[in-house]
Amino acid sequence: MIDARSVEGTDKAVYDQIIEEYGEDSIQARVEVYGEFPAAGEDQFISPVVIDEAMSRPRYKDQTAPIVIGVDPARGGMDSTVILVRQGRDIVSIKRYKGDDTMTTVGHVIEAIEEYKPTLVVIDEGGLGYGILDRLTEQRYKVRGVNFGWKAKNPVMWGNKRAEMWGAMRDWLKTASIPSDRGLRSDLLGPMKRPDSSGTIFLEGKKEMKARGLASPDAADALAVTFAYPVAHREYNPKNERRVSYGAGGVVNSWMGA
Repeated sequence: MIDARSVEGTDKAVYDQIIEEYGEDSIQARVEVYGEFPAAGEDQFISPVVIDEAMSRPRYKDQTAPIVIGVDPARGGMDSTVILVRQGRDIVSIKRYKGDDTMTTVGHVIEAIEEYKPTLVVIDEGGLGYGILDRLTEQRYKVRGVNFGWKAKNPVMWGNKRAEMWGAMRDWLKTASIPSDRGLRSDLLGPMKRPDSSGTIFLEGKKEMKARGLASPDAADALAVTFAYPVAHREYNPKNERRVSYGAGGVVNSWMGA
């Protein structure tokens, strides 16, 4: 067992806060701080083996693959706003923010858009997400919202859109390359599957997870929303120049939707 607080480069204050809030013997502390994970069982939606194999693969670096940014806004407390960048079978970046208001979060998303020039940005529109989506749309950025409670495209297999996106993410992980990110691993392992009497699969909700002492799977949800809509491959342009528009103050470089 490895105590995350002893690992070089980790934010020890975050782990101390987890222990203070949930207790040393809580599930949250065992997962987040001590790195203990339950063995995969019948209710485990994503196997630890699948995650660990994805973490062990080298990056593909497919520059023709579309870049999609997923945003999972925080809902307060210990939750984080996560902005995750995926390109094809690689996770390129994971950034977490705590305690930011809507406009500050909008600024973080714009920074990611300007840096990575994605084909698409998808935002969980629940809670604060709708305000973030509305402001970015107003500024003509190419963003789309997704609601976890929407009906799935395959309602026989999946109980809602969230379960369907997690299913697509699970399939993707079988050949993907992901960073050795402790928080992401914890998030991916967190939710249990909850099939109904007809076999349709739902995922354990965030409130249910918190009742078990687990945090909201923010990074995993940010990754999951990148599978909400299909995106096409693009031709690689090594210059990949930004569009140039003219504002009141002169030339402004920007990547925006049409």
